[in-house]
Amino acid sequence: MIRKQNSCESHFQILLCKNSQENNNLRLYCDRDGIVWTSKLGLNGVYELLPYNPPVKRYAADPKLPGSLSNKNIDNILPGPMGKMWIGTADGLNIFDPETEKFEVLREKDLPGIKGPTIAPLYIDTVRQKAWLGAMIQKGAERVVSIYEMNLETRECRPDHIQGWIKAV
Repeated sequence: MIRKQNSCESHFQILLCKNSQENNNLRLYCDRDGIVWTSKLGLNGVYELLPYNPPVKRYAADPKLPGSLSNKNIDNILPGPMGKMWIGTADGLNIFDPETEKFEVLREKDLPGIKGPTIAPLYIDTVRQKAWLGAMIQKGAERVVSIYEMNLETRECRPDHIQGWIKAV
């Protein structure tokens, strides 16, 4: 099943069901240059699919390498300001600059007001200079997901008073 998430851009979430008990999420985003960005939850980072050779370039998480992806578990990919890609991971928000091919990693300590190690971009409004981020905290068998409004200039975050509880099964 393919579900288009944003009518303005080529941004899709594909749900691949091998059987009724297994659900794998594949995220795709096609940027304005025709480059396709993809990830599969829990598998080895972000892939850049180029319309020319070499057709695929992999960006893997490597804690020893400055400027690399912070975590292989990708939650979301969104286009950000200035042609950058915002990538949510289990270890912070990663902002990828395609020109330098480097990731800037923003963790809880870098985003005043946010709580939780898992940070994913939900929506970016470059006109109002705001972004909405989801952050998750694991509490035993439950996960608390909170939504934050982020000021793009100061990177300060404030709770958006939307919160959800997810109980692990």
